Amino acid sequence: MFEKKYQDKINLILNLINSKKFFEAEEELKKLILLLPNNFFLENIYGIILSSQNRYHDAINHFKKTVALNSSFSNGYYNLGSTYMKIGEYNNAINFLKKSIKINDNYYEAYFNLGDCYRKLEKFNDAEECFSKCIIINKDDPDIYNNLGLLYYENKQFDLAILNFEKYLRFNLNSAFGYNKDRKSTRLNSSHT
Repeated sequence: MFEKKYQDKINLILNLINSKKFFEAEEELKKLILLLPNNFFLENIYGIILSSQNRYHDAINHFKKTVALNSSFSNGYYNLGSTYMKIGEYNNAINFLKKSIKINDNYYEAYFNLGDCYRKLEKFNDAEECFSKCIIINKDDPDIYNNLGLLYYENKQFDLAILNFEKYLRFNLNSAFGYNKDRKSTRLNSSHT
């Protein structure tokens, strides 16, 4: 995707982000953007840096630039939706998460966040549909069962809430006792770049 000299710089920036050295990452990224202006991938990374510092409105501007530069980049729409979600603008979040899913219909994180937006707006049937899709994509993520438990609890379907909370707890107990060591969360920063 990039020449080696640029790829090394990107790797440095990603390492700084993973080390939570956001100021340094931002400074390095600004230098790289001067060399490679209007690059959707760099704009997306910039949005991630800003969002990680709770500079959500600035992040939104960079994610919008990301999708303007590459309208088929599902992660850009996902990041826009997730950032709108963080500031409580659930309808905007839903719009962009749906666009992400339209490009990548197996985007677990997008379905997860879309379901959570619907849950927060008390659109329980839509939320349940999204969470069910998550289970089809990755039944081994305990967080989906927690969210289903919350959904059913809020919808006063207590038997289903208990069932899903128990599944969530079983996953966590297995992990606590050394079982299921290979299970990884699917919502890591690296999936956003």
